[in-house]
Amino acid sequence: MGILGSIILVFLIVHLYNFFWRARFGTLDPDINKNDDLYKLVVSSFHQWWYVALYVAAQASLGYHLWHGFRSGFQTLGLNHRKYMPLIKNFGYAFAVLVSAGFASMPLYFYFLALQNLLPTSPLSHSTNLTTQ
Repeated sequence: MGILGSIILVFLIVHLYNFFWRARFGTLDPDINKNDDLYKLVVSSFHQWWYVALYVAAQASLGYHLWHGFRSGFQTLGLNHRKYMPLIKNFGYAFAVLVSAGFASMPLYFYFLALQNLLPTSPLSHSTNLTTQ
C-alpha cells in the first residue's frame, strides 16, 4: 500500500500543478469567448505518452486502493460475515474498476485521437459560436 500511495501522491502533485495551478495562476491562451482555453491545456497534456502512462498507472493504483479500502472498511466496522463478504468484495471490485476505468478513459481517448490526428483545435471548431448571435 505504501508504493501505491506514493504513486497516487506523485500523480496528485503532477495533476494539481498541471491543471489546477496552471488554470488558476498561470497564463493560458484565451478561447473564442475570451475565457482560458482549458481544452487546449488538456489536449496538450494528453499528447505526451509519459503523462498518459502516469495517469493510467495512477488510476490503476487508485482502483486497487479503492477495492482494498472498500473491503477493509466493512471489516473494520465488524461487518465481515461469511454470507455477505463475497457480495461486498464483488461490489467493491466493480466500484473500483468503474471509477478507475472512467478516470483513465479520458487521457487514453485524447492520446489515441491525437495519434490519428483526429483532434479539433478547439471544442467549438465544428460548431457555431452561440454567444455572438
